[in-house]
Amino acid sequence: MKALLINPPFQRLKGLEDIYFPLGLGCIAAVLEKKAVQTNIYNVEVPSPEEHLKTPSISLLLSTHQSYIKALRDRTHYVWGEITDVLHEWQPDIVGISVMTAKYTSAKIVSELVKEYRKDCVVIWGGPHPTVAPEDILRECQVDFVVRGEGEDTVCELIDLLAGYTTVEIIDGISYKRREKVIHNRNRELIKELDELSFPARHLLWRQEAYPPAAFGHLEAARGCPYRCTFCNTQAIWGRRVRKRALKNVIKEIKEIQNLYKTILFHFVDESFTIDRNYVLGLCRKIRDEKLDISWVCTTRVDRIDDDLLREMKQANCNAISVGIESGSQRMLKLIKKDISIDKIKTATNLLVKNNIDWHAYFMIGFPQETENDLQATIKMMREITPSTFTLSIYTPYPGTELFQLTKQYGLLSDNIDWSRFSHQSPENVFVKSISKEKFKLYSHYITKFVNKYNNSPISMLRRALLRKELYFKHPKLFIKLAMKPLRRLFHS
Repeated sequence: MKALLINPPFQRLKGLEDIYFPLGLGCIAAVLEKKAVQTNIYNVEVPSPEEHLKTPSISLLLSTHQSYIKALRDRTHYVWGEITDVLHEWQPDIVGISVMTAKYTSAKIVSELVKEYRKDCVVIWGGPHPTVAPEDILRECQVDFVVRGEGEDTVCELIDLLAGYTTVEIIDGISYKRREKVIHNRNRELIKELDELSFPARHLLWRQEAYPPAAFGHLEAARGCPYRCTFCNTQAIWGRRVRKRALKNVIKEIKEIQNLYKTILFHFVDESFTIDRNYVLGLCRKIRDEKLDISWVCTTRVDRIDDDLLREMKQANCNAISVGIESGSQRMLKLIKKDISIDKIKTATNLLVKNNIDWHAYFMIGFPQETENDLQATIKMMREITPSTFTLSIYTPYPGTELFQLTKQYGLLSDNIDWSRFSHQSPENVFVKSISKEKFKLYSHYITKFVNKYNNSPISMLRRALLRKELYFKHPKLFIKLAMKPLRRLFHS
């Protein structure tokens, strides 16, 4: 039995570079390998050697959106041809596709290409969107099974089903069609011991030579987030209970990645990395005790950091921290259930500056309840704080979130949703009740222009270089490579 796991194209269809290791598919590939299924991971975002893609910036992510829409309508686009060629070359019996909402239409086309290649090839969808909308998928797309929630154990049982060792009715966590009726088996319980899982199968990636060493350094120390942000659908996959891996298991994976791929920079993908302060302190001690020659980055909340913790993280070679601020309006922070205050934001950002940490601020605009006063408060805060860079998102009503239902309730979302127009950097996103479409687009343009100017300013570039000077002194080649990115953005913007 042969399986091909596909990460559908998105940024590549815009002509933008977005090379990363699809961690979720790596986890599924690892369990398939243990089941003796011949498996490959096909990340369609990775370009061919002949392609020259642009380095993304906020303005390019917005301005190239129409290129994505155009590519979805053009079945002669070279990326669809490449997928067809790969299918015929590898001859899979099973194709698993990881689907986020922004990639829904792209994944739908990939499924059609699979069925054109071979009608009896089994198509399985998993990921955030299939977990919360399995019924629609099975009615609209050429999909045989939807895996809901955490997928490792479910996929193992699906393999047993396809091999004739079990029956479909007893497999928890799947949805499927029986004639015209969609069947939803009961939900699967979350995996209790994450340490029992094999490390993601990075070695099964196609075009492995195209990945920089840092791309292999994405890993998770825990799954789950206890918070209740109304715009986030993380809970649909992992739930609100946080399950942590043993520190020795995390260190073992870091060492393996470093040995195999010469990786220096590691990225913890956990939603809120510092939720458990003692766990992070323990990890910092192990990194120092093991004398690991690495740098690492993480994402967390402003209310989960303090002076002592930041100092310990810095000493353990934490290279950068991203924090989700979202809004400069206390009213909006309350409405989106961010559960933080303006005072806490200011305290945390001052601590990050004090500890000389390269930090990055996430903001989001366009919430359904947002007013012009709220947007002006966000602009005011963005002008007051001094992160290394800003990341700006435009609110997108993803299914499975509390705000999705509110957006529909406000009449801002039709029943016939065109998912191809949904992403955090879609210029078509206007889901605000009390601001006109024209006025919101003016605000969006103004804030985007501010972010681009700030991120690409000589002062910001110098600040980032100075904050990372220890890393660059140890690894000058890495400095040259990273320094080229903002220069390329300037050239292409």
